[in-house]
Amino acid sequence: MKAINIIKNTRYDRRIKKISFFCFTFLISLIATVVEAEDQYPAFSVKGFGSIGYTRTDTDQIGFYRNRTQTQEAKKSLEISTDSRLGIQLDVDISKSLQASTQFILRDHAGDFLEQNLDSVYLRWYLTEDTSIRFGRMGADSFLLSDYRNVGYAYPWMRPPHEFYSNIPITHYDGIDVTKFLSLGNDYLSLKAFAGYTSTNLSEEYANLELEGPIAGANIVYESENWRTRVGYTYIRQVKEIQLQTLRAAINDPLTNSVIPGISDLTPLLSVKDSNLHFISLGTTYDDGTWLVHTEASYIDTQNIFNPDVASAYLSIGRRFSTLTLYTLYGISHSFHKKHKVPDVRFPVPALIALQQATDSAINDNGTDEQSLSLGLRWDLHPKVAFKAQWSHYWLADDGASLWQKPASRKIPDNVNVISFGFDFIF
Repeated sequence: MKAINIIKNTRYDRRIKKISFFCFTFLISLIATVVEAEDQYPAFSVKGFGSIGYTRTDTDQIGFYRNRTQTQEAKKSLEISTDSRLGIQLDVDISKSLQASTQFILRDHAGDFLEQNLDSVYLRWYLTEDTSIRFGRMGADSFLLSDYRNVGYAYPWMRPPHEFYSNIPITHYDGIDVTKFLSLGNDYLSLKAFAGYTSTNLSEEYANLELEGPIAGANIVYESENWRTRVGYTYIRQVKEIQLQTLRAAINDPLTNSVIPGISDLTPLLSVKDSNLHFISLGTTYDDGTWLVHTEASYIDTQNIFNPDVASAYLSIGRRFSTLTLYTLYGISHSFHKKHKVPDVRFPVPALIALQQATDSAINDNGTDEQSLSLGLRWDLHPKVAFKAQWSHYWLADDGASLWQKPASRKIPDNVNVISFGFDFIF
């Protein structure tokens, strides 16, 4: 027990040191530059955003997560932690070419509270008027909504489309990015490349899997009048092993293999270490002040069964009527994963049957196969406050609920209704 506490404390110390490093870099850079800054610098600004949301479903058989980093699932009773959050951002213009920013979000997130909810701490240096470089902790730029996926006020729905945004729950990384802006007449083009290291904790529902490793990618964004289109690629290498030591030890036991012949052959499948993930996405939005259209499509190519290859897409169409926006949203996500046969038990002993079922669940219950149709409204009560309400109907396959809190019985309902309402605000 003492050894376990030492390990936990060591991990905690590492995270605190990481946070301290970013804060130290931020402050030293700020102080060093302010000494030589002109009179109008530094210029400070504080802004924030938040959401108070209530979510419930029509069943206690399965739990709904906003994404796989959450620890509290929504069921029949109203749940406030699913969509509620509060973010604070401090921006500092240190000089004409140097800026600093930090953002912290209070939300339900697995892992260390401070480390996982510190979304950004970075310095931005404008090499020229159209080229910038950032260093520190930044948001993972893998989606059309990457810059504001946590700012509910910035989009019409209660939450980003579940089938699309829940598959890649990474929100930040520590590293560097370079962005080049180009003016093409009345249109704009931006090119970005980034690289670094990411670490994101997932809830215990996913066998204590922690997404950790090098990350790199690039994207292109084109803006023309009412259109904004983005194409991007992200690469992640998983360097941390999934915590299934007990299960691996059990199926590798010679005694176990004598009563469940060949079960040890499945051991390589119970590993994610040194596997690669490739994420390709394409999306576009249209907004002319009256009609609002969002659509994205993506494909994830992986090398482990815990994050199987998956294709996802969504389409949302909204119509504004003064301060009221009505919208519909359709989403789909489908995994491409092979089923693996777990050897039969020679003797019907309850402990052996339980081990066989646990192995089968760990290997074969990681797919995503869901569709949803949502109807909702947004009412802008104030220039900085919006009320939202949304009904979503989900269709789930037997082995396709990896984005949900799955029941112990492994029986997945065919249909689930999710009802949400709440307020989004900025300040």
